[in-house]
Amino acid sequence: MNICTWNIKGLNKPFKQKELKIFLSKYKIDVIGCVETRLKERKAGRIIQKVAKDWNVCCNYKDHPNGRIWLMWRNNVNIQIIETTYQYIHCKVRKDSFKSLLTVVYARNNVTLRHQLWNQLAQAGTNVQDTWLLSGDFNNVLTSEDIIGAPVTQSETQGFQNLVNVLQLTPLKRKRNLDRNGKMESYRRTSITAEVKGHLD
Repeated sequence: MNICTWNIKGLNKPFKQKELKIFLSKYKIDVIGCVETRLKERKAGRIIQKVAKDWNVCCNYKDHPNGRIWLMWRNNVNIQIIETTYQYIHCKVRKDSFKSLLTVVYARNNVTLRHQLWNQLAQAGTNVQDTWLLSGDFNNVLTSEDIIGAPVTQSETQGFQNLVNVLQLTPLKRKRNLDRNGKMESYRRTSITAEVKGHLD
């Protein structure tokens, strides 16, 4: 089972659409969360058919006019959507013996809105007993060592750190063969038996 997220930074350009289509095939992706799609809903259906024909899709257009998050999965994967918001899509994923909760996150750049996200995720996690994979672009680093360049303060990382601690999440390392420069942004609650093929931000 190969699950990934990708901050695609816009899917309007044909070269980005081609890149995504090749990626899905090359790495045999079963489930992908694309964030920062920058596509209006009226264009989404045509683009989805180009890059992931016959895949199932859940987008958060009802929560945000630009559909900031697309969750796409192959027909042999069973996904039950639990909740969509303007900052995440939360679902149950099953394929063969694999099962997990999955939350694809695209956090807002605004600190106050991110704190709302941390509270929503903490609330969602209060009764979780299953494996839970949270992945996406959190627009936040966990520690000052996770960023190159401008320094971050403790107050900037504290909310995210508290969320990770409250939910007892464990950072996942990303596969180097899929590396893009940036911060690590995938976290899990308990061990996952499936190999996570990668994380792109």
